[in-house]
Amino acid sequence: MAGKLPGFITGANAKLQMIGGGDSPSSKTIAYVSDLSYTVDTVTIPVESFGRYEVLSNEPIAYGVSGGFSVIRYTKAMAGQLPNSATDGNQAKQLGVGNSAVGAHLDPGIMLFSKTFDIAVAQKASDAAGTAVEPIPFLKITDCRVTGRRATLSKRGILVDSYSFVGILVQDTDTDAAVQTGHSGDADLKA
Repeated sequence: MAGKLPGFITGANAKLQMIGGGDSPSSKTIAYVSDLSYTVDTVTIPVESFGRYEVLSNEPIAYGVSGGFSVIRYTKAMAGQLPNSATDGNQAKQLGVGNSAVGAHLDPGIMLFSKTFDIAVAQKASDAAGTAVEPIPFLKITDCRVTGRRATLSKRGILVDSYSFVGILVQDTDTDAAVQTGHSGDADLKA
C-alpha cells in the first residue's frame, strides 16, 4: 500500500491538529486522540400566514457546530517512551497553544481571556517509496470553544478525557470550493 492513499478515511490514518486563535496561529498535533465527532445544526423558524393552518416555509436563522473528542491520557512518567509525547503529560493545558489551549477554556480564573481555536483533520499519506509525506487536510472546524470535560476510568481500562465543544463553521477542505463566512451585520456597522 506504499504510495497509495486509502480511499476511506479512518481513525488509523487521520491526524488531528488544534490551531491557536488570535495572536498565536501556530498549530499543535494532538497525540492519542481516540475519537472526534461533530454535528452541524441549522436552526429554522416557520413562516406562517393568517387564514392558513399549514406553514408556508421553514427559513434558516442560525448555523452552528457542536461535537466532542476524546484523548487517551498519559502522565509525565511516559515522557520519552511514547512517540511525540509531551514531557509533562497531556493534561488539558497541554492540548492546544497558549490562551487557546483546552485548559484555558476550563479554568475559571482565566477562561475570560481564553481564545477560540480551529480543529483541522488531515489524512496521513506516504509516497511511492513508503516515506511519510505531509498529511492531506480534509476537514476544518473553525472558532471552537470547549464547553465541557468528562473522564472515564475503569478498573481494567485507561483514563480517557472527553471534551465537548462548539464551533462556528465546518469546512470540507479536500475540495477546491472555499467557504467564506461573514457576519451579515458587519457591513451595516461600517456605515
